[in-house]
This record gives sequence, structure tokens and C-alpha cells, in this order.
Amino acid sequence: MTTLRVRLFAALVGSTPGAAQDATPIARPMPPTIAFVDVTLLPMDREGAPPHQTVIVSGDRIVAVGPSRSSGTTTADDAVAVPADALRIEGAGRWLLPGLIDNHVHLFDERDLPLHLAFGVTTVRNLKGTPWHLELREELRRGERIGPRLLTAGPYVNEPDARTPDEVEAAVREQADLGYDCIKIHGRLQEESYERLVAVAEEVGLPVVGHVPRGLLLSTVLAIGGLSEISHVEELLYSHFDPLGNHNDPRAIDACVALVKSSGVRVTATLVAFENIAPQIDDLAAVLARPQVAYLPPLARRLFSPPFNDYVQRFSKNDAAALRTSREFQTRLVRALHEAGVSILLGTDCMIPVVVPGYAVGRELENLVDSGFTPWQALAAATVHNGDFLGTSPPIGRIAVDGAADLLLLDADPLADVAAVRRIVGVMSHGTWRTRAMLDALLAQRQAGCAREAKLATLVNPESPRMLLDAVREASRLEAEGAPPPIDEAFLTSVGQVYLSARLPQFAVEVLQRNVELFPQSPAAKRRLAEAQARVKF
Repeated sequence: MTTLRVRLFAALVGSTPGAAQDATPIARPMPPTIAFVDVTLLPMDREGAPPHQTVIVSGDRIVAVGPSRSSGTTTADDAVAVPADALRIEGAGRWLLPGLIDNHVHLFDERDLPLHLAFGVTTVRNLKGTPWHLELREELRRGERIGPRLLTAGPYVNEPDARTPDEVEAAVREQADLGYDCIKIHGRLQEESYERLVAVAEEVGLPVVGHVPRGLLLSTVLAIGGLSEISHVEELLYSHFDPLGNHNDPRAIDACVALVKSSGVRVTATLVAFENIAPQIDDLAAVLARPQVAYLPPLARRLFSPPFNDYVQRFSKNDAAALRTSREFQTRLVRALHEAGVSILLGTDCMIPVVVPGYAVGRELENLVDSGFTPWQALAAATVHNGDFLGTSPPIGRIAVDGAADLLLLDADPLADVAAVRRIVGVMSHGTWRTRAMLDALLAQRQAGCAREAKLATLVNPESPRMLLDAVREASRLEAEGAPPPIDEAFLTSVGQVYLSARLPQFAVEVLQRNVELFPQSPAAKRRLAEAQARVKF
């Protein structure tokens, strides 16, 4: 029982649903040109925030950046002219910066996409993917869904699914052929298998990111090379400090920092992920009562609660103090890495408990400032540094001509207080502008859809989907008699994918088969079922 519960909980980090029948509607057509006029600009490709600037957007690109006519410091010839037919967004007393980037998320419910946008996040990188993520990435790219830009890794490339060098090579080549954006390591690999992984990944042009392979020292991995980014500063503890007998020893920080700096590898801090562990051990009920947790879908709240919560299962209250000490040590380590010039990136690892999509980015910015970053440096980790690392086309993370029209307009100065990123006037994603009211309407739509399935989510358990399926059948019967529909397609698909990721494919098939019965016109539901059936046969 306990093992199954842990597996089901852990699967949430990698679970993925199919497209909902009543998917989020396509954004309404916008005027061909949008002008942000007289803003204080944070271009992020250089420090500073010049006032009285104008940014012109056409389609999904920035086409002009420069002084406003009203600046009083420039001639009419030097000022950016606003086209007569442009939609003007007045920027006096407001700050414009690139949309924020979360380079470490785990997307398991498509209805979380507007949640990212509502908190100013316009690009996310999913670090455990399936074919559904590839489909979703293209739907977002084509403008068929409302949400941030999406990049995605494929399934983890490590033991037990890929052990030998040949198995690793086959996995990397398959992911390259399918079109994933990076290769994610999350577990154990032998040295020869890791060497093959990075060699083949370089050949096919995919960056290798994630954890330091378990069983290998950090020094060994960095000497081999090929790891582009370490997705948690926490990983340095497990691969360097602890194996060398230097657990939480500040005297060993300088040597670790020198090793990382000489390799050129980037580090994503994800302090927000680790800081939530001890409070859950102390008082899980209080953590689940935090206002931001209400944004989580019912399935997530179910799997984050007792008796499923992995942290509560693994740790006792006596462990909380040691976890807090480790968190403080990680803050010191991030500070030292930053001061040494190591590139620190921003990611949150949502949706591990209880890291809320979108909201957690603001908290991680505060963590970076607490680690010694200036507000501009913290924002750079979430914009230009992430954007340069991800290397998209058009480029993201900076405000410059020919850059992506992904923008965040605030009514407070984030350089005075980085918490101002929550003071959102509006967000532009893929060139589409949404005001605060429009974002709130998207959230209300999402919350209403999730509320219908709250009772059903309480029936998800690790031993069998039977109680859930019986309840869905009863709810479907009532719907046929005129009651409101109980669920949309995304819910059952996400439940099925949780079972699949927890290595319970037979349960996934049962749930996804019911989804096909409920939504017979959905090609996505049929594809998700076929994937689960293939795993059972395998």
C-alpha cells in the first residue's frame, strides 16, 4: 500500500493529459499593431530602466523600441512614431519588461496554462514529457490554445528504462526524431552510458539537462562534459558535498564553485521547491490552507494531501530542522555561485507539492534577492539568461527589435521591490494582449471547470480506479437526465496519465477507456488510450 501511494504521488510530477473537448478558446483577433507608449522600460539585455519609452508590436514580434515623443529628451525625428491605427496602451507610471520564463515545470493539466499567464509567465519548459506535450506545444505555437510558449523534454533517459549505452543511444535518437527540445536525466546512469548519452545528444543537437546522474561524482560528470544545465542547486549536495563527506560544510563551498565555474554549466536554483518541504512535515494542513494552493486543480490537492504526500511519508517531524539547515546551505551556495559568475537560471519545479504554477516564479525571484542578487539580476535569471539558454526563435527574454512579443506590464517598480512582478496591469503572449481583467476571467473559467470534478478527485487512489469510474458513470447518468456535466476530458486523461507514470498501465487503460467512451469524437482521447495500451503490452 505504502509503495503504491508513493508511486502514485511521484507520478504527478510527470503525468500528462490529453486535449480537452471543451479546450480553452482561441484568443480573439487583435489589432495588427499595438503600442506601449511612454513606459519605463526594462529591456533586460542591459541594466537600467529608461523612462518615456515606446515599444511597437506587430503580430508576434517587436518592431520598434525607442524614446516616446513626450519624453522631452529627444527630437521628433528620434522618437518612435506610433501608427495611427495602433492600439495604444498608455504606460505613464508603468514598467514594461519581458515576460517571465520558468525553465523547470511539470505540466500535467492543460488548464494550468492560463495560470502561468496570469502571473506573467510567458514561456515554460516542461521537464518530463510525452507525445501529448509535443501536441500541446504545436497547438500553442499555432495559436489554438491560450497559454505560454512551451518547450519540453521527453521521458527521462536513465535507469531503469535505459541502462546500457545502446539503450541510452536508442532513447536519445528516438526523442530527437519525435522532436523533443532537450534530454532530461533524473536518475542513475553508469559512466559509459552517460558518455554515450552526451555524445549522441551532441550529434542530434539536443542539450542535456536535469539531475547529476546518481552514482557519479559531479567532478566525473563535469570532466566528461555535455551537461548544459543542472536543474537544482540541491543536486550539488548529492553529487559533490555528501559523497566527499562535506555535508552542509561551508568550508567546501569554494572548491565546488570553482569546479562548476570552470565547466561552464548553468545552474537552476529551484530554492522554492526545497523550501516547501519542511513546512509540509511540520503542518501539512496549514500549508494546504495557503491562499495560493486554491489555484491547484483538485487532483493535485488530492495527491498532495495525506496519505499520499511523499514528504509526510518519507520524513518525520524530527527531520524538519535538518531540512531547513539544508535549505539555508543551498542559499549560501547559490550566493557563492552567483558571486563567482556562474549563470544562475530561474525555475520552480512546479508541480511538486505545493509549488503553484506561475505564482512560484514571484516567490523564487524573492529567494534570489535573499541570496544576494539585486532585483535586476534576479529578473535577468527569469528573462534574458533563461531566454539566451533556451535559444528560441524568435528570441525571448529581452525587449529588442525582432524579439518575441512576450511582455509584462506592471504598475510598480520591480527594481525597487521584485515583488512588484505581482502588480500586473496586463500580459502579452505571442503578440496577444490581455488585461488584468481578461486574465482574471481566464482563471475564473479554469476554476469553474475544476470545481465540477472536486468530489471525483477525492476518489483517486493507488490500489484501483474502480471507485472513481463508478462515480463517473453515475455522474454521466445524471448528466443524461439534465444535470450539469461532471468533468471535461482533461480530468480523466490526467488521472490516467498519473497511473501510467506510476507504472500502473493497466489502471491507466481502464480510466482512459472510459474517457474515450465519454468523448468519442476526441482524437486526443483515443491517442492517449493507445499509448497506455502499448505500455501494458510492453
